[in-house]
Amino acid sequence: MLDILLKFKKVKAERRLLTVMSFLVKDRMNRLFNWAIDMLCYIVALLPGVFLLTIYPFKKVRFFMMCSNRIGHYAMNTEMMLCALDQKDVIDDHKIFYYIAPRNPLCNKQLYVMWKRVIPILPFPRVIEKIDRIFGFILGKQYNNASIKYFSKGAGAHDVKGYLANCATHLIFLEKEEVKGNALLAHLGVPAGAPFVCLHVRDSTYLKAIWPSKNWCFQSYRDANIENHKKSALFLAEQGYYVIRMGKYVGSPFDLNHPQIIDYANSKFSSDFLDIYLSAKCDFFIGNSSGLDAIPQVFRRPVLTLNEIPFFDTQSWYPVKLFIPKNLRDIGSGRLLTLKETVQIFLYENREMLHKGLSPVLSKLRLQFVENTEDEILEVVKEMVLRLKGDWQETQESEMLQKKVWSFFPLDFEERPGYFKHGHIHVRMGSAFLSKYKMLLS
Repeated sequence: MLDILLKFKKVKAERRLLTVMSFLVKDRMNRLFNWAIDMLCYIVALLPGVFLLTIYPFKKVRFFMMCSNRIGHYAMNTEMMLCALDQKDVIDDHKIFYYIAPRNPLCNKQLYVMWKRVIPILPFPRVIEKIDRIFGFILGKQYNNASIKYFSKGAGAHDVKGYLANCATHLIFLEKEEVKGNALLAHLGVPAGAPFVCLHVRDSTYLKAIWPSKNWCFQSYRDANIENHKKSALFLAEQGYYVIRMGKYVGSPFDLNHPQIIDYANSKFSSDFLDIYLSAKCDFFIGNSSGLDAIPQVFRRPVLTLNEIPFFDTQSWYPVKLFIPKNLRDIGSGRLLTLKETVQIFLYENREMLHKGLSPVLSKLRLQFVENTEDEILEVVKEMVLRLKGDWQETQESEMLQKKVWSFFPLDFEERPGYFKHGHIHVRMGSAFLSKYKMLLS
């Protein structure tokens, strides 16, 4: 019996070793293949690159790589950039050509089609990227540090200057797309003209599906449980709304056996087109600061964000109306940390660790974020409905607590030097949530 057990362990170890070796060989082959493609692209890029550099003193051109692999940045960074150009906050005397991020999956084909109607997006991004690098190498800082490059970074998605409130959206649907969208809404079971709310709850399934070779556990603190949204979905259905559960790849079904609650993410109608259309046309959008939240913002639709982490990282600009954060808890004592302590921990005592995300800080200090409960979500959804109808009654206590929240809010918060997170504060923390946890304002 012992011999059989030892042989079994040996076979298992050999199989594990073969699996690891196979992965390493494939990884090595992929690296060599990509290196060969890159070298070929440099050769192809050399002639047009040299030509464009020769005429550069007379005809200045610039290449701009879009954040096309993540839908939030693909939507918001691009919209912010175009608004800044319209408002003359960014002045560039170059003819700008755009290209999508090479070697990364395109996050949404419909968004690509719509941006292509607005700005010149060039084909063959791997070649264009090489021309862009040649320009950067030859021209140096005057090219690489252009103000428009701000919008190629993560912070370029932050509406610190109030563009969304003061500029018209740059994206529009064609008439045939409107017809298609309305027809698909009918197929989903939403009658023409009926109000509907989009619900998107982040989980780890999307990132695992797009980049399966990468370990995304360090992002798990951002996830939430779809089950905690059932009460609020049923409330919205009682109010006459249709609730459409969004998501390209999701981990769990959302089946409440109610004709007005639709698990679109797991339906046969799920598509890049409808992901954009539904988010753009909803009466309001419920999310948790994941990438899809950017689509309703770009189309100026009201947004409610749940499970925000940390509280001072909320999207504070129009059209985000309300948010509630995850509270921060000490694992050892079970004590909830105050807002002041949260700011102190993340922005002052452990600031140098933030470029790796929040996980290292949470692990080091034995802290965890506490997800919003179904009742906390229900109360803020009720508030959102009343505010949008114009029926919300603000209390004196709520106003006082709101002011206290913003006294702890680091309005000068920079993700890195020169990259601010907040401008004019438009959003409010949910009133019931704030009243429940007012002891955290001490």
